[in-house]
Amino acid sequence: MVECSGAAGDLLSSCLATSRAAGTMNCDLAIRYTIGSKEPGSGDTELNEPEGVAFDEERGELYVADVFNHRVQVFNVDDGSLVASIVNHKTKDREKRSFTKVLYQPRGIAIDLEHGRLFVSESWKREVQVFSLRDRSFVRAIGTEGDEEGQFDNPRSLAIDSRNQRLVVADTDNDRVQSLALPMDERDNDDNHDNDDDDDDDDSDDEDGPAVAFVAGEHGDGECEFEVPFGVAVDNKLQRVVVSDTNNHRLQVLSSNDGSFLFEFGERGTAPGQLLEPSGVCIDSRSRILVVDSRNHRLQAFTSDGEHISSLALPVKAPRAMALDERRGILAFTAANQVYVINANGLLPGSFAWNLERHRFATKSVRQVVSTTTMIRSLCHDNPISRLPNELLFAIYQYLC
Repeated sequence: MVECSGAAGDLLSSCLATSRAAGTMNCDLAIRYTIGSKEPGSGDTELNEPEGVAFDEERGELYVADVFNHRVQVFNVDDGSLVASIVNHKTKDREKRSFTKVLYQPRGIAIDLEHGRLFVSESWKREVQVFSLRDRSFVRAIGTEGDEEGQFDNPRSLAIDSRNQRLVVADTDNDRVQSLALPMDERDNDDNHDNDDDDDDDDSDDEDGPAVAFVAGEHGDGECEFEVPFGVAVDNKLQRVVVSDTNNHRLQVLSSNDGSFLFEFGERGTAPGQLLEPSGVCIDSRSRILVVDSRNHRLQAFTSDGEHISSLALPVKAPRAMALDERRGILAFTAANQVYVINANGLLPGSFAWNLERHRFATKSVRQVVSTTTMIRSLCHDNPISRLPNELLFAIYQYLC
């Protein structure tokens, strides 16, 4: 039998301390880490009123629309370290004259993993810009300013309807939602992307505009009427689009097939289940609806039928947008000049238990804790750690994750 000294316990304690230092444990809100600071800044990892956020779960990256720094920043999900920034980019017009395409006020972000694309709404330029996820190069722009189909006025949140192969846009100042066919020209294929300079196609959208599947909404407070629709999310399983109808203090649920009204829920107020200027929204794999209740300074969760599940008070005011990474059991939300990454169990208690699949996507410090504990239990049978029941260990792992 291998003999173990107290050093084994010291090693585990050291691992736990490292995990705490890395921001994976927080007794109040279970905050993993924050990006940015209280004051706006323009340096690396600094932010100036960030808005949209989206996870690339495959690559382990978090995309953030850094609005007034005129860029999209990309961070590692484990520790919030900077991976890349998407800023001004070169493109060409139909006469092949080179010019600079500017990200001026990026607001919403959606990731299309199936086709390897990133969509960014440009509120100032009234368009949606498309980038390659592989090298983050500019691919094309969709839409123009206006109130006709396929045109936008201050577009904000975006969502991918993978079932119908569409992009859903919160056309905020037009008080409507638009569902557009995902652009499928050969520029969007990474295999052909390196040949862009030899392609005769333009980087902008077709002259006839994007193919519009449906336009839903107009100004008002009735069914399928909106006042400043901010957030959109798609439930591909139930074939629904959920819209945060911000100034009507409610959420509306539409068919993702044709935009027809299904139902609404929420009302103005501060009680659990009530809303005050809801903004960002996302949906998990169990069709639960997660909402940024902006002026109540909290996050709320609802069933797919709009029944209230839970509320999570936040230590910051006026959060804006939110994204969920179910593989890692984390939520990201923006507020002021920061991004907060928290354990999703804070809003959905018990939903993200530790298991081998989640262990794959845990941070390095958490994986070290699990590996060290397993080694001690295998080799040091008389150590107190070896006497801990599996149920307790799994609870500890779940708390760390």
